Amino acid sequence: MQMAGESESDRRRCVAGLRLLRGLGSGVGQSPRGNRCRDRSSKRIFSGEKVTFNAKEYNRQWKKEHPDKVRAARALWEAANLEKKRAYSREANRRWRERNPKHAAEYYQKNKERLVAHQARYREENRAGIRVKLMQHYHDRRARILAGRTNCDICGCAVAKPRIDHNHEIAKRICGHLSNSSHCERCRRGVLCNNCNTAIGKLHENIKVLDKAKRYLRYWTKKLGGVR
Repeated sequence: MQMAGESESDRRRCVAGLRLLRGLGSGVGQSPRGNRCRDRSSKRIFSGEKVTFNAKEYNRQWKKEHPDKVRAARALWEAANLEKKRAYSREANRRWRERNPKHAAEYYQKNKERLVAHQARYREENRAGIRVKLMQHYHDRRARILAGRTNCDICGCAVAKPRIDHNHEIAKRICGHLSNSSHCERCRRGVLCNNCNTAIGKLHENIKVLDKAKRYLRYWTKKLGGVR
């Protein structure tokens, strides 16, 4: 029952205080530390101070007070989730390098020898696994690019093994690909058969030369009376 002049917050504070006093009065199986905490809580309630519980601050303080338990729990989790931990570390490092390109470049220059040696050692120890992953990535990317495209973009013939065509000059000069077979979204062009891909490559991908070849074929086809 709420009395006249009494607010809802006052009533709730009184009820909470009575509950705490009821718990303090029993005293059965309670530790001295627990009694002190409850005593402080009751003083806060009756003094009108708002009692709040910050879970983040509590966890931070607990980790600070129990570093050994934290290290043991982290080691157990990492042993059970090794791949997840590595993937998380790679993603976190990638995001940091994107946000801090200047610091990343400075760190690489300062630790270049150690990083290069570590990369070489990792490649030597995981040569077979790296090869399998690269081949899987290559086939997945090829299947995604082709996506059911089996006809040549120039002659229109059906191709069993289509070639993914790209601009070699842009690939080397702008995109920075070292291999002739490497390509990306910027330098990739279309899907060709082996004959058309070889033909434009032999003509050095020169549009003027291709126009001359077209005029040449038209001239001799007309002169010889062929039908083409």
